[in-house]
Amino acid sequence: MNMRERILQAEAAGTLPEALAAIPYDQLDSAAEVVADLHNRGRINFLAFCESPSLASGPDHSFFALQETFCRALPRIDCSAEAASNACNALSKKAGTETPPFSIYSALSEWIRQSPARADETLALIHRDIDAHAQLVNPVLLAGATHDVVKYVEQALAFSEHPESNIRSNAVFALGQIVPTDDKTLLNRALDRFNDLIEDPGSDEEAPIAVDAALHILQRGGVQFVSAVEPLIVRACKKTAPPIRRTLAYGLFNRRHLYSAAMIDATLAALQRTDKQDIHTIKAIDSMLYHWDLDVDRTRVLSFLVNFLTSSDEAPTIDSLSDFKHKLSNEKGCVLGWYAVSLLLTGDQRLSMAASHLLPYNQTRDGLDIDLAAFSLSSPRIMFLARKILGYCLVKKEATAALLLSCLRAIPEPERAQLEHLVFGYFLINYLSAIEWFEGVISSIDPARQSIERLSQHVASYVNDLERTGLCPAFAPSERERQIQGYRLADSWRSLHKKAEQGSLLSILAHKSTILYGTASIAYVYRDASSDPERQEIAMASFEHSAEIPRLEAIDPVGLHHALFRFRIENPPT
Repeated sequence: MNMRERILQAEAAGTLPEALAAIPYDQLDSAAEVVADLHNRGRINFLAFCESPSLASGPDHSFFALQETFCRALPRIDCSAEAASNACNALSKKAGTETPPFSIYSALSEWIRQSPARADETLALIHRDIDAHAQLVNPVLLAGATHDVVKYVEQALAFSEHPESNIRSNAVFALGQIVPTDDKTLLNRALDRFNDLIEDPGSDEEAPIAVDAALHILQRGGVQFVSAVEPLIVRACKKTAPPIRRTLAYGLFNRRHLYSAAMIDATLAALQRTDKQDIHTIKAIDSMLYHWDLDVDRTRVLSFLVNFLTSSDEAPTIDSLSDFKHKLSNEKGCVLGWYAVSLLLTGDQRLSMAASHLLPYNQTRDGLDIDLAAFSLSSPRIMFLARKILGYCLVKKEATAALLLSCLRAIPEPERAQLEHLVFGYFLINYLSAIEWFEGVISSIDPARQSIERLSQHVASYVNDLERTGLCPAFAPSERERQIQGYRLADSWRSLHKKAEQGSLLSILAHKSTILYGTASIAYVYRDASSDPERQEIAMASFEHSAEIPRLEAIDPVGLHHALFRFRIENPPT
């Protein structure tokens, strides 16, 4: 049975969606051609079938094939504008929110582009009952402009004044794509309308759509239209609605090469007001920063980061910019170190925490072996930076070592002893093996070579004194003492959890279940009804992560935390 016969038989039986779903995807175009031919010959009424009540209650798994066939077949079908629009509306209603109807109305636009008569007929249909055919405004304007651009721009301007917000929004969206960039009169009228909607929008979505429409004009016309669009973007940047900020973020992400410096500055200033609840805008900002040249524009990016992360108590954290962090850690050169040092030098707690989160845990110095000469730091500022590095980054051994080495290279010789004391007393005491890292990366002409040699001697003397003193019994418990302490700690935690659960509202609202787990999954399989079960065991994988902690965390945690706290709250030197 060939495809034509299968489609005829399925249409007669009311199983056309299932029949189309059984056709391979690469053959759907051929199926659409057959469907359109059968419809034009009067053998089937494909558009009426798309409106049938049985389709609304049919299975969802076959709807995709029907929708795809419809989108490919509609431009080839001869029918009235009302039949085409009714079929589109019916399929769009069936698609709901799970499948965006964009492709459906794109097919309608392609159908309208076939002739000016179709555009006029569909436009008349909208004017006859605009409430019932509001979804047609956008495809009719986009397609009709290919036949008579002035006429349909005038229609778009008229629809943009309609009382219904969704109709205004559709008209404004189309206006940005069809207004001719070489007709100054129409262009200025469109921009004036966009300005009106930004200043006095009828809904939350109208101003963002107006901004996006203006950016479409800029993209179509190029940099020569910057002067016309710039005042509108700068005005929009003064608005505080999150949807506008989201549109501005994506605009800067997609069209930054067309922006003027004033547009970039205004947009960045607007995006700095983003709070941590606006997830969509944060994702757009993350994408925007990912595609920025972090080295060439480092000063501008840093200025934005500083204001973005400290704008308010509800400001986002650096961890929400995952793409930006990924690129920063993989950039060539010393970009990561430059950003980390710059953030630490501010002395701000949020920015210093951001610098700590930027640094990697793994054993690497890529991007961190930075020359501090470019910062023109005085000796007090270098000491301040070293204390901030220790206060916020101590647990990241390799990154801290690389940054402290940069400080040792930059500080003048007279003040080097003070810095060496700081490095030894708070870093090398915590990580005795770090001196081996220092010795391995130092060359004979390195400015910090003498400092590392003196630190190496201090560490050797300290270790010799420890070996002479021997182990303190309090810090070398037996295995039995370790187990007993572990049991006591576990009992204490269980008791605390029980007390917390008893006083929790959740214990009243929810039922608690205890799940048993182990190191393997066991199943019994019966080969046939008369056989004994066969035991099958599948080992379960376990994953562990370990990180080296500072030695003083175990020996003198109170003293260590107090010292780090003092380093963190220290203000920058004046």
